Amino acid sequence: MTLNAVFRVDDHPVLLSDFVVTAPGSERDHIELPTHADLQTLIPREYLFPVVRLASKVLEVSPRLLVCGSGSLLEIRRVFTHLHGRFSTIEATTNAVKSSLCDYIEERGDGSPDCVIAGWIIDAGQPVSFRWSSETGDVETEGDYIEGSGARIFRELCLPLANTAINPDELERGLAEAALHMTTTPYANELVLGNTLLNGFGGGYDAFVFANGRFRRVHDVTYLLFAVRVIDLNTLRIGQMPILLKNTSFGQHTLLRSFLIPSLDKRIKARESEAIALVTPVYVPARPTLPSTPFIQMPLTSANFAIGMFGKAIDHADEIFTAIVTAPAETSLFRIQITDKVKDGKNEVVFALPEKIMMNISAQAFLRFSRQTVEGVQSRG
Repeated sequence: MTLNAVFRVDDHPVLLSDFVVTAPGSERDHIELPTHADLQTLIPREYLFPVVRLASKVLEVSPRLLVCGSGSLLEIRRVFTHLHGRFSTIEATTNAVKSSLCDYIEERGDGSPDCVIAGWIIDAGQPVSFRWSSETGDVETEGDYIEGSGARIFRELCLPLANTAINPDELERGLAEAALHMTTTPYANELVLGNTLLNGFGGGYDAFVFANGRFRRVHDVTYLLFAVRVIDLNTLRIGQMPILLKNTSFGQHTLLRSFLIPSLDKRIKARESEAIALVTPVYVPARPTLPSTPFIQMPLTSANFAIGMFGKAIDHADEIFTAIVTAPAETSLFRIQITDKVKDGKNEVVFALPEKIMMNISAQAFLRFSRQTVEGVQSRG
């Protein structure tokens, strides 16, 4: 149970993959998840699919071959090992990858668990998407491949956001922003509704884009998620403090940090203190190098900010508005820090967010939640 998404944004390759690993049929306890404070209530033991690990199911085999896996983690690891052995030092072509996967089918033992591998091959400079099933041995190419238990929700909520034009002069940044719109939305769903976790995916996301000749990971992101409440057609109340989720990647590992602060939306269970988790890769081709800096000294700010505003719209439907800030001149204005001031035995977290940027985002969110247009507001005014 997972989510893997291989698709194009303005004809450019993007790959997204979630971190949650479940154990269907098991009565094991849930791990502690930074993004949800009460998994046991959301997914009781009798549901028999505990969340048992956070893992990266993506492997950048080479600058021209990027893959992700769903299904058996053991089988994904075996296929990743096979592909890395074949293509980490030689050029990957579509025909060569197909041939290699056929060889793997012949080599794997009877009764092996199944998996699906999808990804991108840059063949003679042209991106080729592909999907391979260990069950059938068939390789498909040139499609959008949305795999796993999260496929339906992703197609409904996120894939429509891929229909956006990217400025070719700012390709990497534009693709990163598109990808972050698509990860902020399920993050907010996970916090408020828990529907992603109930469908066996979530916990965080790997995001890769292909720009300027190679795959690039969107590796440093601070998510700020605000609960909002529509008062009337003129007023949108926004929670004073956001929920903070910080994703920092070190090679193939990712550190997740969260502050589940009390919110206007009472569906979210707050946590008394920071939660952290280390996301480990399914397959590690080389000895990892992790930072020696204590996590509490690592900044809560990032090179990328993903702003989400969530709550009930004026028509009582659940709504999420997202805005992405990636320009260095703007991200440098965000100030977030853990101070030495202690309250109830906990260090205080202080948010100093750029007023002009947040006002602009709030104005756009107001239109979404009040179901109005700029023209409509102006004519009423």
